[in-house]
Amino acid sequence: MATSDLYYSNSGKFKIHAPIVLLVGVGLCTIILGVAYGIGLYYCPSVFLSVFLPFGAGLAVGGMIYLVAKWTHIRNAAMIIASGLLFGLLLEYISFMAWIFALSEWTAIIYLPQDMQEVLVYVAVDGAWEIVGITFKGALLYFAWAVELIIILGCAVMLPYALLKPKAYCENCQRWITDHKSILPFELIHDPADFKAQLERGEFAILGSLAGVPYSEPDYTSYDLSHCSVCNDLHLLSIETIKTTIDKDGKTQTNKTDVIRNFLIDAESMELIKELAPGEVPGLDDTQVDAEDSAQDEPADNAESDDVSSTGDSPQ
Repeated sequence: MATSDLYYSNSGKFKIHAPIVLLVGVGLCTIILGVAYGIGLYYCPSVFLSVFLPFGAGLAVGGMIYLVAKWTHIRNAAMIIASGLLFGLLLEYISFMAWIFALSEWTAIIYLPQDMQEVLVYVAVDGAWEIVGITFKGALLYFAWAVELIIILGCAVMLPYALLKPKAYCENCQRWITDHKSILPFELIHDPADFKAQLERGEFAILGSLAGVPYSEPDYTSYDLSHCSVCNDLHLLSIETIKTTIDKDGKTQTNKTDVIRNFLIDAESMELIKELAPGEVPGLDDTQVDAEDSAQDEPADNAESDDVSSTGDSPQ
């Protein structure tokens, strides 16, 4: 068996109506956001503050893509990435329209690409703003605009991809997996690579080799079990190490590292792993549901019939 077959991988499918919802819903919201972003840049009282606006705008677009993708059950990474690029570019274009409109004292609505290019070239001659005595004009201004676009595109693509990547989906029930159980704390794994290799060879006895440690222990290992509570067919194991450090300012920092993520197991193995628990997170039940997941994850009676397959990569 190939190593990739040991891990859960999204199917790359999506609902037939998903692209339409993305284009209409996220598209309209992006247009409104683009207008607000462009005008906000023009009226921003601080040039230094305006540096953070592209991050906010890009993350807002990425957040909308994530919500719609999750709602329409998109398990296709290519569609997520393409959506981020498309709506990121749309946001930038609309924001330039709004910015030029404000710059012209609300007299010029420029929407054709060639006309916008002429205006921006004209603006670049004298510059658009000044920071610490440096006027951004010519090549420097073009560079600043390019960086702005890269920030927006990066945020619009990476946020939804990063949020969807770890999520598992039950194809039988047509729902996202929201049922998790964390079992901890175990002693720290000192050789994660070897631990992972043994699991991949089917040597599950190693899971019982870690002793439990007190909850006060700053460094420990956590087992996370996920399963579909509807069909009870999909079961996943994730293991991560948690290390707590204190920096020179006395602030506590927690670093989590995946040892294994979404490893496929069966129901019997899941029950055996639960029995290994030295302790459980207070307040967690076998069917803990993520706060962000709600009724929209319920299986639809006819959901399977409108799935569309794709050969594109999918979040894994």
